[in-house]
Amino acid sequence: MQLKRISLILLLLSYTILSLSALSLNESIELAKKNNKQLMAEAEEVERAEYLYREVRGSLLPQINLNGSVQASKTYMPDATQTGFSFNNVTDEADLANTLDAFMLPAKTKEETSIAAQLKMEQLLFSGGKLINGIRVANKYRSLQKKNYELKEEDLVFNVINSYNQLVLLNEVVKIKAEALNLANEHFTRVQKLHENGLVSEYDLLRAELEISKLEPELEEVKNNYHVANCNFKTLIGLNDSSEFVPDDGLTKTDLPELNLEDSIRQGLEKRIELFLSGLNVEMLQVKYNAEKGNYLPNVLLTAEATKFTASGDYSVHKDDFGTLYQAGIVFQLPIFTGLSNNAKIHQAKHEVKKAELNKMYAEDMIKLEITNNWQNMRTAFQTLKVQEKNVKTAEKGYQIAKSRYDNHIGIQLEMLDAQVQLNAAKVTYAQALYQLNYAINSFKKSIGMKL
Repeated sequence: MQLKRISLILLLLSYTILSLSALSLNESIELAKKNNKQLMAEAEEVERAEYLYREVRGSLLPQINLNGSVQASKTYMPDATQTGFSFNNVTDEADLANTLDAFMLPAKTKEETSIAAQLKMEQLLFSGGKLINGIRVANKYRSLQKKNYELKEEDLVFNVINSYNQLVLLNEVVKIKAEALNLANEHFTRVQKLHENGLVSEYDLLRAELEISKLEPELEEVKNNYHVANCNFKTLIGLNDSSEFVPDDGLTKTDLPELNLEDSIRQGLEKRIELFLSGLNVEMLQVKYNAEKGNYLPNVLLTAEATKFTASGDYSVHKDDFGTLYQAGIVFQLPIFTGLSNNAKIHQAKHEVKKAELNKMYAEDMIKLEITNNWQNMRTAFQTLKVQEKNVKTAEKGYQIAKSRYDNHIGIQLEMLDAQVQLNAAKVTYAQALYQLNYAINSFKKSIGMKL
């Protein structure tokens, strides 16, 4: 009964794996570039930086505005204001004063209409270099965002490769554990028959059954880890499909790049996007510093406008009632004293430049250290894999010897089970070492600015 249950589990596992959609590494990378939401957000930031540059550059062109207004009013005055005085009733100075007061007050009902339209143009002639430097900053910011997008894309490709290789590793471990469980099950069946014939003890039977009980939860744990990794991988490549994917490509032993440490560091300092971004940030802050120094220079602005207007004492407007006003002039503004705020802004910008330069130097040191570590880790991983290859061959040979001894009633069951455990462990460790080698090589290539 135990044999049938284990066989059914393995059959269902095999059927499930075969029914899943296979996905190659290159297909995974293309899907991630297309669907990853973080990368899509970075692409939006690139577009925003482009239009920010256009906005700032637009200040070089004339700014033309059309303004217009139409107003109509009607005023009602109380009866107390309607005195009825006239100059015919004036007999002395007091009568004259009262008559003038009544004359200055509006009539009981007053209607007024006004219409105005204005076309105004402003053209910046000189701003002490602030506008030009602002355009330069916006242009460098645009370049910075484009390079930052490339950096995010490289990080995404690296993460996709690593996640894909994790799936390959876990898939291989599932197969190893399933094969080990199948061997343990076959051994249990054989021991069970021997026990029925009185050839082995009850302890041997219990030991064979215990081996199956130990391998079953291990297989379930690895399958669960594979499921979790699969969900993370689908999120990374931007898929919401409920089904799982199996890797179509496998892990392969890759040769080490033929670069010594000095050449690797030199290439990394030349090609790492992070250093380019640091240098671009220094340039951008230097331009900002120059712009702040221009605050002491005058601003010169050319203005011109044309206005058409009319006003009427009633609601009727005629085309002959419109007047025209033309104006043109140059506006000049020179800061004389700003409470030392301009001086403070200049010093702030100067320290920002110095800080950016120090950050760039620190980034260079960190990249050198990263390349050195990755270069050494890569070689260590390669040597570890060679050792694990030898261990697998030794474990396979040891298992065959132990199995042959047990089948010929020379060795004991514990000896064979121990050899089987060592073989399974050696296979798993080899798969992990192969994954670590691929990870180390990819980390090294990324650290020296190579495309993955």
